[in-house]
Amino acid sequence: MAVHRILPPRHSPFHQSEILREMREEDCLSTVTTWDGSQAWYVTRYADACQVLRDARFSVAPNKGLPELSPGRDKTPGTMGRTDDPRHRELRSLLADEFLVKRIELLRPSIEHTVAVQLAQLLSITPPVDFHTAFSMGIPAETIGSLLGAPPDAREIFRRCLAILTDRTTTGAEKSAADEELYSCCRQLVRQKLAEPGDDIISRCMTGPLRDGRMHPEEAYRTTMQLVSGGHDTTAATITAGVLTMLVKPEWRQALREQPDAAPDAVEELLRFHTPMTDGLPRVALEDVVVGGTQVRAGDGLLVCVASANHDERAFDRPDELKVDRSAARHHLAFGHGVHRCIGQWLARAQIQTAITAVATEIPSLRLAVPLETLTFGDRFIAGVRELPVAW
Repeated sequence: MAVHRILPPRHSPFHQSEILREMREEDCLSTVTTWDGSQAWYVTRYADACQVLRDARFSVAPNKGLPELSPGRDKTPGTMGRTDDPRHRELRSLLADEFLVKRIELLRPSIEHTVAVQLAQLLSITPPVDFHTAFSMGIPAETIGSLLGAPPDAREIFRRCLAILTDRTTTGAEKSAADEELYSCCRQLVRQKLAEPGDDIISRCMTGPLRDGRMHPEEAYRTTMQLVSGGHDTTAATITAGVLTMLVKPEWRQALREQPDAAPDAVEELLRFHTPMTDGLPRVALEDVVVGGTQVRAGDGLLVCVASANHDERAFDRPDELKVDRSAARHHLAFGHGVHRCIGQWLARAQIQTAITAVATEIPSLRLAVPLETLTFGDRFIAGVRELPVAW
């Protein structure tokens, strides 16, 4: 059994590390060494990933053995993402109606307006311009900021803190400071909504439960943080990856311009191929379990690499090819799997579909302003190019 250092760097948005392919071909789970010297099982195959993510014998709570991806990353309980059932189910039920497909469809006009504003702002800048900063990042920032009823200064704090928290190169002290600032901002926002409720998710879903005791204040603060972080960087990264794909693969741009119904399948394929969560989803075994022929003991930590699972040859035909009409892509694990599957998945899809379709339609002359090979792939937990210089 090979032991690998965490984690293989990605040098191109269109090529996964060969190490991940080698891991998937091994007869048992691989082992990786995390930043602090501890070891964890690394789950790279699709079937194994599905097993771990849907099995209640694997916990997301910050128990001993839960892997840490970097120093300073928050493992405080209180969010849906760090709470097991039944409390996870209770917290999720308070928010679930806000993220149903039918609810998100009602938000389409608002999302389209946000995209139009971001496009106008982008085109007002003299090129070359970094597309990711000038366009992609603004869409989820404005969308989730609006849904939470956050003022402009809070939305800027969201952006700045998340950039630090998702960067592997920042120190533990920097991450801790950013985590505390983001927490303080979300705490203040929740308290404001308690004092003066508005037409937003916090007011509709949290203020009542806070008053009648169904939700603890700490849970409200941390859940708000999760909504901010889960709805920001991953969506922006996928929008940028989708536009880069259009720029280097003309058939993608043509399909999105000429076939209005192509966007849903295209976005699922982008999420599968460019899976933004690169390192792995942490879990810890609560009891002995066999995974992929490997005996995992109670207390063992695991990292489920959904980016690798989405390139598993056993699950997807020729997975290293980008196919705009790959219908099977909808089975990807970019949003996770099981009870902790991303609650905001339909909101993310709506934003990505709207954004890349608008770019394909409204800026037909968009092009890379630098050679493709000079783009740098960010050393971040959220995959994506550091900058995408474009012109038109």
